[in-house]
Amino acid sequence: MSIPSSGYEESRDFSPVTKQIAFADSKTGKVSFINIESGQVVSTVQTDNSKEEKMQLSFSPNGEKLLVTKRSVFLLIDVPAGKIQRTIKNTKGDGEFGAFAPDGETLALAVKDYNKYIGQITMLDVKSGSILFESIYKDLGYFVKMQFSPDGKNLGLWFHGLSTDKQTLVLLNTMKGTINWQYNWTYKPGEFSSSVYRSDITFSADGQKMVFGNMKKLWLVGTNSGLTEKTFSEISQGSISGIYFIKDNSRMVSSTNDHIFIWNLQSGEMEKSLFVKQQTFEDRRNKYAPSADGKKMYVLREDNLRELDSTGKMTFQFTGAKKMEYRTNISVSYDGQYVMNQGVPLTGFCTANKDAYSLEVFDTKTHKMVYANNCVDGFAVFAKTQNILVIQEKSNAAPLRFYELPSGKLLYEIKVPKTSIKYNKPIFSQNDRYLAIAAEIDYTTSYAEEILIDLKTKTLKIIPITIAAAIDKRNDKYAMLTAIGFTPGEKYIVYQGWRTENVLFYDVEQGKFDEQLTFKNPPGIGMFSAINISPNGKFLLLGTYHGSIMLWDITQKKFEGTLYPDAAKGNWAVINPQGQFDANTGAQNDMFHVSGHTVVPLNSMFEIFYTPRLLPRILSGENFGPSDVDVKKLKKAPTVKMQFKENIRNLEVDDDEIKTIETKVGSASVAITAECLLDAVTEIRLYQNGKLVETTRNLTVEDDKQGDKTMAKTFSVNLLEGTNRFRAIAFNTERTESRPLELNVVFKLEKTSPGVSTTVNEVQLHVVVVGINIYKNPKYNLNYAMNDAEAFKIAMENGAKGMFFKVNTHFIKNADASKLGIVAALEKVKAQANAGDVFVFYFAGHGVVNDKKEFFLVPSDVTQLYGNDDALAQKGLSAANLQQFSKDIKAQKQLYILDACQSAGALEDIVAARGAAEEKAIAQLARSTGTHWLTASGSSQFASEFSQLGHGAFTYCLLEALNGGADNGDKKITIKELDAYLQIKVPEVTQKYKGTVQYPASYGYGNDFPLIIIK
Repeated sequence: MSIPSSGYEESRDFSPVTKQIAFADSKTGKVSFINIESGQVVSTVQTDNSKEEKMQLSFSPNGEKLLVTKRSVFLLIDVPAGKIQRTIKNTKGDGEFGAFAPDGETLALAVKDYNKYIGQITMLDVKSGSILFESIYKDLGYFVKMQFSPDGKNLGLWFHGLSTDKQTLVLLNTMKGTINWQYNWTYKPGEFSSSVYRSDITFSADGQKMVFGNMKKLWLVGTNSGLTEKTFSEISQGSISGIYFIKDNSRMVSSTNDHIFIWNLQSGEMEKSLFVKQQTFEDRRNKYAPSADGKKMYVLREDNLRELDSTGKMTFQFTGAKKMEYRTNISVSYDGQYVMNQGVPLTGFCTANKDAYSLEVFDTKTHKMVYANNCVDGFAVFAKTQNILVIQEKSNAAPLRFYELPSGKLLYEIKVPKTSIKYNKPIFSQNDRYLAIAAEIDYTTSYAEEILIDLKTKTLKIIPITIAAAIDKRNDKYAMLTAIGFTPGEKYIVYQGWRTENVLFYDVEQGKFDEQLTFKNPPGIGMFSAINISPNGKFLLLGTYHGSIMLWDITQKKFEGTLYPDAAKGNWAVINPQGQFDANTGAQNDMFHVSGHTVVPLNSMFEIFYTPRLLPRILSGENFGPSDVDVKKLKKAPTVKMQFKENIRNLEVDDDEIKTIETKVGSASVAITAECLLDAVTEIRLYQNGKLVETTRNLTVEDDKQGDKTMAKTFSVNLLEGTNRFRAIAFNTERTESRPLELNVVFKLEKTSPGVSTTVNEVQLHVVVVGINIYKNPKYNLNYAMNDAEAFKIAMENGAKGMFFKVNTHFIKNADASKLGIVAALEKVKAQANAGDVFVFYFAGHGVVNDKKEFFLVPSDVTQLYGNDDALAQKGLSAANLQQFSKDIKAQKQLYILDACQSAGALEDIVAARGAAEEKAIAQLARSTGTHWLTASGSSQFASEFSQLGHGAFTYCLLEALNGGADNGDKKITIKELDAYLQIKVPEVTQKYKGTVQYPASYGYGNDFPLIIIK
C-alpha cells in the first residue's frame, strides 16, 4: 500500500469500524481515506491549504465522523459523504487536541492561548454543534494529553508547567463541566523523558482507576478520590558504553551508568562488576578503556584521568598541564604502554582555535606525560599493532598526522580532501594496513562519502555512499554513517547508519557494499549505543540504550542471543530467540517472559529453557533448534493454595503475603491444591527450608505430560526448632512453574513436643565418599580418583572435629563401589540422618549422559559407558536415584561434590555434546532438590601433567580450599566460600597443568552453611 507523502508533517488514524485509514498532509491540507486491504484511495477532502505544522485526526466511535484539529480551526468531516460537515474556528487560541466521547455524541476541543497562558476545554454536541459548556484553566501550562473515561462522564487533562517542572492532572466532570479534583506534582530529574509529548493517560475498563505518566514513570490514581495508589518507575541502568575484548579475547568489558562489568566469554558468566561513580548527572555514561591484559582500567571523571586495578580500586590519578572542564575520548595503546585522553580546558590553550581540545598521552608505567598537544580540533587514536598516534583535524586544510611514541616524532602526513569528524573518528584495521575516516558531507549532492586509506601505499579511495540502504529516501538526500571497525582479515568495514537505523558492510577488496549482509535494527531499539566485532569475526556485539548487548551472526544474518547485565546488582542473563537462557539466580527471579497477557518469570521456565554455558556455545557456532515449547505462546501456569494443619489450627494460604505462625507442636500436615483450568497440573512439590521434602512424581520424568485440571495432595512434615520456611509450587504440561506460595512456621521447642528427634548440640555430619580408579573394564581406569577421594575424606574428618556432635563416614572404593555398594551407604544415611544434620556426598569416577540426556554416575562394574543405555540404567546411579535419596535423606543441609570425568576413550564431539546435557541435569537436580552441588565440569584425569599434583585439578583445588584457602578469616569454610575459591583456582590450575581452561559448575539452592573448621 502506498501512502501519499510530501515530506511535511503528517497525521493518520484508523477507523474503529471500517477498513479505512485517514491520512492528512499538512503541506497540501488534503485528507485522504484509504482502503487498507486494496491500498486504494476511497475519497479525499480538501481543507484550508495553510501549510500548518500539524493536523491531528480522530475518528468517531462509529467511524462515520472524522475530527481534524488544526491551529486555526476544528473540522468535522462526514466520512460517508466525503465532505466537511462543520467548521469551528479557534478564536480563543490555537487548537491543541480534539476527541470524541465514547458514545460519539459529544466532542471535547482543547485550545491554548500562548499569549495569555490560558487553556480552554469546549464541550460540543456533535449533531447540533451547540456548546454544552466551556472550562477555563489559567497558568497551568501546556496541554500534554486528554482522555475520556470509558463511560464518557469524566475527562482527564494533563498540563505541563510553563518553563517549570510543575505538572497538573485535572479530572473534569463532563456532565456538569466542573472539576472533580486537581492533582499537582513536581517531577524529579530523570523521571521523564526529554519530551513530555510521549506522555499518556488511560482509564481502567470500569473507570475506577486512572494511569498517567510516560516511559519513565507511571502513577495509578483512584478516579473517585484523586489519590495516588501506586507508582511504577522505570529502573534503567543506562545505555551500554564501549565494548572491548581483553585477556586474549577471553573477556568482554563494557559499562552501564556507574558500573563497568566484565563478561567471561569462556564460562559465559558476568564475572565481575566494578562500581565507578560518575558525579555529573548530565553525562552518566562511563568513559573508560581497559588495558589488553585486563589488569588495569582507565576512567575519566570530570577533570581527572584515573587508573584503576582489576578490583576497581584507584591506584593513580594523572596530572596534566592544567585543569580540564571535562575529559573525553579515552584510549589505551595496543600493548598497554600508553593512555591517551582529550579534554576541554578551563582556560584556552590554543590561540588559533578557542574550541580546540587538549590532547595528553601518559606512560602507564612511569605515569609521566610523554606527549601533549593543546590545539587539536579533532580526534586522536592509537594504531592497533604499534605505538603510533594519528590525529585527524576537523579542518580540510589540516592533513592526517602520524606520530611515533614516546618520542612524539612526526612520522608522516597524509593530505585528505573533504575530511570530517562529525560522526566518527579514524578506525584502524586489525593489522594497521588500512584507515577508515569520514568525508565531509556535500549537501549539494545526493549522497555522502567515506574514505579508505591504504597506509602501506599511502593512497586514498573515496567510498560514495550511494547504496539505497544507507539513505532514508523519505527525508534525506545523503547518508549518515559511522565506521565501527574492520572484520578480521580486513575483508569488511562495518558501518552503522544513523538515519536508516541499520548496519552495512563494505567489501574492501570488491570496493562495494555487500547488500546481502545489510540488516535493519530491531523495532524499538533505535540506534545502537556501542558496537564491536567478535574476535573471530563471526558476530557483531551490539550495545543498546536499554542496557543490553545483542549478538548478530553475520553469516547467518540473524540474532542469536542477547546479554542482559544488571551490573549494579551483579546479576546477568543470556537469552536466545527460542527462549533458552543461562542466568544467575538473581536474574532468574527478576526477569520475565511476556507472551500476550501471560507473564512468566524466567525461573519458572527453568526445566525447559535453562541452557548451561549458552554464551560460549552461541559464539562457537552451535545450532540451537526450536524448543519443545514456543516461548511466544506460553500456557498459563497453575495457581496454588496451601493449608497448614495441626492439632489446634487450620491455616489457609493463597495470596502473595508470606504469613508467619507460631506453634509448639513438632509435627503437622500441609495440604496443597493446584489448579490449571486452561491446561493441566502435572506435579506438586513442597520445600522446607529450601530443601525438597515431598513431591507427587519423579523429578526426572520428561515424557509424562499427563495431568489434571486440579490436583490435591497432603504431606506430613516434621518441624525443626526455629523458623521453618515452607514453599509450594506446581507445574503445568509445559513444565512451567506456578508462582511459589510460602508460609513461615516458627516452632518453639518444648520437652514434650512430638516429632522432635534432635537438638542443636547433637547435629551430626554424614559423609559418603566414593573413589574409583579400577573399573571392571580396564580401559576406563583412572589415575587419581582414589587419591582424590581418600584425601577428601581425611580433610572432612579433620575439619569436622569440634563442629559436629558425631561424624559418620562411609568410604567406598574400587570394586566395592558398585551400584549396590553405593546405594547401601546411602540407605544407611537415610536411616540415620535427622532434619538438623548435614549430609555430604563426594564422587570421583566417571559420569556420563546417555542418548536420552539422562545423567548417570558410573559405578566400578559398568563395562560400557556409551551405546548400551539399558545396561547403564541397570548398573549406573541415575539422576533419579540421586534425587530420590536427596529427598528421602532428612538432613536439610546437603552438599554433593562430583569430580566425575568423561571417558578418555570417548570421541571429543560426543564428550562436548553431552557435557552441556550433564550440566543441565545436575543443575536441575540441585534446583529441584533445593541442595548444593559442586561439579568438575569438563573434568579430565588422564593428563600426565597432573602427576605433579597427585590429584585431579578439581579436587586438588578443593583440598586447598578445605585446608584454609577458602577461609575468609573466621576459620569456618562455608559452601559459598568453597564455590568462590573453586571458581578462581580451577581455571588457573587447569590452564597451567593442562593447557586449557576448565570451569567448575556450581548450583546452590539451599541456605549456605559452614562445613568444617580450620584448626
